[in-house]
Amino acid sequence: MLDMECTETRLSRERDTLEKVCEELVTRIDELKAETRRIWDEMEEERRMLQMAEMWREEKVRVRLRDAKLSL
Repeated sequence: MLDMECTETRLSRERDTLEKVCEELVTRIDELKAETRRIWDEMEEERRMLQMAEMWREEKVRVRLRDAKLSL
């Protein structure tokens, strides 16, 4: 009978430990997802800025070509 109680107590502690580990994993996964989202958003913003800079460079070239044609 004592062995059975010890086994139940041990199993209960192991279950509690496992639940705690699972909760910690869920928390860490949520943190990593949030960090991934933040990095993704930063990359998207940088991509948009690079696209805008490219458009401005192209416009600058067009203006210079137009000015060069007008000065001929």
